[in-house]
Amino acid sequence: MISRLLQLAKKVWPELGASTLLRLLNQLLTAALIVFPAWVLSRKPDISLLAVAIIMALIALTAAVCRWGEQVCGHRAAFGLLAHMRVMLYDALVHKGSPSPIHGSGSIMSVATRDINSIEVFFAHTIGPTVTAVLLSAGGVITLATLDPVAGLIGLLGVLIAWLIPLIGKQSSSSEATSRGHIAQHLTEDAAGRLEINSHGAQATRLNALEVKEQQLEQVVTRQGLIVGIRQGAALLWPWISAVLLVALVPHVGIVAAAIILGISPALDAVEGFARTMPTALNSAQRYFQIIDAPVAIAEPDEPKPLPKGPLKLRISRVPVSAKGTVSLEVAAGEHIGIIGSSGSGKSTLAKLILKLAQLRSGTITIGGVDIAEVSSAELRKSVTLVEQKSVLFRASVLENLRMGNPELSEDEAREALRLASISELPLDADALRLSGGQQQRLCLARALARTPQVLIVDEATSHQDALNQADLSQTLATLKDTTVIIIAHRTAALTHVDRIIDLEEIKNP
Repeated sequence: MISRLLQLAKKVWPELGASTLLRLLNQLLTAALIVFPAWVLSRKPDISLLAVAIIMALIALTAAVCRWGEQVCGHRAAFGLLAHMRVMLYDALVHKGSPSPIHGSGSIMSVATRDINSIEVFFAHTIGPTVTAVLLSAGGVITLATLDPVAGLIGLLGVLIAWLIPLIGKQSSSSEATSRGHIAQHLTEDAAGRLEINSHGAQATRLNALEVKEQQLEQVVTRQGLIVGIRQGAALLWPWISAVLLVALVPHVGIVAAAIILGISPALDAVEGFARTMPTALNSAQRYFQIIDAPVAIAEPDEPKPLPKGPLKLRISRVPVSAKGTVSLEVAAGEHIGIIGSSGSGKSTLAKLILKLAQLRSGTITIGGVDIAEVSSAELRKSVTLVEQKSVLFRASVLENLRMGNPELSEDEAREALRLASISELPLDADALRLSGGQQQRLCLARALARTPQVLIVDEATSHQDALNQADLSQTLATLKDTTVIIIAHRTAALTHVDRIIDLEEIKNP
């Protein structure tokens, strides 16, 4: 896991290296602000007070510049790593297809935010300080031993204690991220199913389940807080105890030696941070790579073929859409058909199979004479557009939602798409999420029409419309002469103006 994490951060190693070097210089100079005046007080060299002040000012100014450079390089590495990891996660999710993932959407969101942030904190804000702590520990002990062997021994014991402090409570591994992921998933489900929860009177049940998860998180956080408090208390005490021992046991170098210990001790605080963030980062990385490494549901072709221009013919041969059998059918280029069937007959599954949103286990589907297995997902979804019953709109304006999938869409083209979807009265700057259910459905249809697809699949996307609007939409779809249209519905009443209606149950092969 650690080797994979190091490989993951390969792109930002130059920035991390520069940040670490600048931090080391900053810590050395900061320690010098304590050690230099201690040396002046104990050795009383022939140097004026003005010279001491100037030297101290120069040291402080240089330390500040190094600190600034460390922050610039560290943040550049941090943001670069965050972007790289989230793009990798998004690409992995895109290529998994649509079969239900092991993680719910809430858990995936937790990985995309909290877990990736934990890994970034480990690299950008923990690795550099830890390397600095190692170098300053070794350098401090060697310097103390050079001044006096006893001072070197006391310093070594103090540094060892500092490095052993993180072992306190090490067996209590953190499951905070996992608990928070469960809570995030629970809240996501509650938000999506709030109407069902209210209509079934299940508020108390869901709240009780959430309370149990919150109590589990409270126990984990309380245990962690106690352990962290003990660690931080010990980290605060050891340098002062070491300093007192140095002054008492080796008085001839005690002040300088004590200053060295106190000067390097802030850098050793990173050891406790390393011990705290390392398990969290490993747990987060495990969840992150679990998604990244999940098998690709639908592989991309090695040599993808393009689809022809114009309306496309569909040929479906012995494709399993349910447990009851397979289906075979042909749709001519530019033909408009309706597909009906009972719930569970495989209507929506067929639509997803055509778009390669679900894995085709057997049989073949060709579009424009090309097997979809030989067509890239991007090419296929550029030519074939699906409008689902529960299509998603984004928290943005009507125009911004229409431009999803067609960023170059002009305002005039957007208004034409709205007109075709029988919703021309909508202003382009309206908030899409404040529309009624029927308006949102028509906006989703307009978004699909704005892409000028060669094949349009409408899956129960007019279910929230009244009879008048449904008739208008059916008539609008009938005017799409250069588009092959497949309308999926439960009732034939929603399938006016189609060339033919196919009952999925009647064409199933045994």
